[in-house]
Order: sequence, then C-alpha cells, then structure tokens
Amino acid sequence: MGLDDTPCIVRLPSEVMPITGDRQVSMTKETTGARYIPDSNSNMWRNTSIELYRAAVGEREFLQRKATQFQTPTEFLPRVKLACTVMSLQAYLGIKAFFTSKRGSHGHGMGAKGYAIIDPDNNFPKDEFFQPGKRFDVRVRFANVRVSDDAMLDGRSFSIKFQDSDDESPLDLVMETGKIAPFNNIAELKTVLRALSKGGDILKTHCLAKPFYYESLIEMGRRNPDSFANLHYYGQQNYFYADNNGRKFIARFRCVPTENIPESGLISEEEQKTVWELGRLPGETRSKTYLREEMHDRLKTQNVQLTIQAQLHNWCPLVPAEVYNCGEEWNEKEHPWMNVARVTLDKALDNQVTEGMRMDISHRPTSLNFFGANSVFDFNSIPYARLKVYPVSHAMRKLRNNMPALMLISAATASVFLLFKSKLPSLWY
Repeated sequence: MGLDDTPCIVRLPSEVMPITGDRQVSMTKETTGARYIPDSNSNMWRNTSIELYRAAVGEREFLQRKATQFQTPTEFLPRVKLACTVMSLQAYLGIKAFFTSKRGSHGHGMGAKGYAIIDPDNNFPKDEFFQPGKRFDVRVRFANVRVSDDAMLDGRSFSIKFQDSDDESPLDLVMETGKIAPFNNIAELKTVLRALSKGGDILKTHCLAKPFYYESLIEMGRRNPDSFANLHYYGQQNYFYADNNGRKFIARFRCVPTENIPESGLISEEEQKTVWELGRLPGETRSKTYLREEMHDRLKTQNVQLTIQAQLHNWCPLVPAEVYNCGEEWNEKEHPWMNVARVTLDKALDNQVTEGMRMDISHRPTSLNFFGANSVFDFNSIPYARLKVYPVSHAMRKLRNNMPALMLISAATASVFLLFKSKLPSLWY
C-alpha cells in the first residue's frame, strides 16, 4: 500500500498480514512453520514456536486455536469494565511503585544522554515535528522488562525522551524487544504479567493456551545479549499520525542500531523448547548488572549510534480492527520501515538522575495521537491504559521519596490495598 493520496483500501485480515503457518518476514518464505531472520554473517535465527506448538497440542487443536486466538467475546457494559480494569491497574501498579520506589515495570536499567537529529526518508510524510535537520537533546533509558538480573531470560526495553529533562518533552517513545507484543489488549495484560511473574509450569500453561503467546514470548525474550545497544526495540502500539498535507496514517515505531550488526541474545532453538524457564543457565558467571555495566563502560570510550524508524499504514474509518492488532506484524514489503531520526548517545547518566526520569507517552506532538478504546478487548486498549496508569505510578514514586510521614501513609495505603483486593479479586490475579 503506497503512502500517497489514494483512498483507504480495506484489506482482509489475511492480506494485512499473510498467514503462512507462522508470521512472514521474508516475502519469499514458504510455509515451513518457522520464522527466519538473516543476519549480516548469513546465519539464520528461527522462531520455531509454531512447529513446537503443533507437536505439543496436535495439528487439529493447533488449527482451531490459531483460528480463534484473536476472537473477542461479547461483553455486557464494556466501557464500565474497561474503566474498572484501568482503575485496578492504577491501584496495583501505583501501590507497587509506592512500596518499592520503583517503576511498575522496567524497574532495573541505566540511562544515557546525547542528541537526535530528525533525518526522515524522502518518502516519509512530514509534519512540524518531523522536519529534516531538527536537533533535540535526548535522554534514554535501557532496562530489563521484568527482572533485576541481566543474565536471566527476559525482554529488554528502550525509552527515549526528546529533551534533556526529567519530565517534560515534545515526544517520549517507549519500546521493547520483539516484533509482536506479548499481549494485545488489557484483558490479556494481567494474565501475561501473572504468568511471567511465576514462570515454570504456570508460564508453560500460558504459552500453550494460544499459539500467539508462545510465539510472542520467544520474540520478546533475550538471553545474555552482548549489549543493550545491539538490540532491536519495537513500540508495540499504534499511533494516529497526520502530516502537513492532512493525510492520515496508523504509525508504529522501532529503534535499531545504526550499524548493520547481528542482534544478539535471540533465544536458541534448543531453549525455545523450554522458553518458560527464565532463570540463569547452569554455570552462568556474568554479573547481575553486566548489561548496565557494559553500557557505562562503552560510553566512556565511544558513542552509541541508533536509528528511530517508523512504519505507516494508510488510515480511514473503514480500516478493519485486525490492522490495529500489535500481536501481528504488518507486511514489511507493503509497509517498509522508514528512517525518522538518528540518535547519538555520548554520556551515561548516574542512577539518581535515571531513576528520576519520567517517561510518559502522553508527551507527543499534535500530529501524533492515540486511538480510543471501547472495551478491555480493544486492540488499542494498551496505550489507552498506559496514558492513565503511568502518571499514577510516577506520582506514587514521588510520594514515597518525598513524604515525611512515610509510616502513616504506608499503613493507610496498605489498608486500602487489602480492601481493594478483597472487593475486586476478579480484576487482578
């Protein structure tokens, strides 16, 4: 689909993302049940989740679950349930932030600063923000998605603030490893978080519930990558983008190393068979903070070069809901990744400055916006919830750090939390 003035073309879901037994990356790939990624050394990495899933549940069950994995049930009062679920997330992650003084997720990481120069491809539609040559001072944060130990199997995250500031900026982007998100709505969010927190048999049961769960966990996980700087990070959420000419698009963002180097840490085929085992490998000797230490050491002697890219899909009111599903990739031949900005990092931030930063996806230019959500099963419910949850989590962290009567507030908060859990058990674990 071109990025021109042609009217919106409504595509069938299978045309938006061809189904070949697994997700398509190469446009010439045959139906093999595995995804292949060539690197610069001509080695091949395979996501074998589909063939592993077939072997685990049988062909008939696999086909049935794959056909129904993105179906959503009919709800009673869907907006009410959406509001209640968002409030439960605000309460849970806000209280967690208060007691731990950590972010609700991505709690263990390191920060850096530098600058970004807007350098969009010629065919990228421009607006007031994405103007060639514009320069921004930036701060970034690399982190593990879930764990404190860098040597454990986990997703990794990258956040960028287009201003040298603790808080305000014209644009904040938050991304994670994996071309597809491990959840595509907030109804699934609590299920995924619970499974990841437990690991082992509970996570295995979760992976085998839907082919998409198994595939996305392999996509997200990284085992002992060489560096935060060598990974590929994806926004895993949709933006509404309007350019200077009034054309409208659905946009997705990612960040990749500027230099064409192989991505490290991809899960081996052998480990994919037991991807729910998240702990350190036997005999592992790396430091629990080796990734953070590596980035600090690297920035003492050299700059880190990254590229922000965007993928666009023409938008109109008739675009089918499946297009918004971040549990599936867009066809890269029809929706190629285009360069948007080049980022240079030249200095590591100390931990106190890093932890004081607030990444907020509500920081964005007027040309970028988010789509509304109508239910907990809406594909756009994740950014909808993040817009409401992130400010609460940040406020609770600040309260913990600045409140003199900490013991009194802690007791009161604990009481509210216990009451909340007893009254609304179905909204969380």
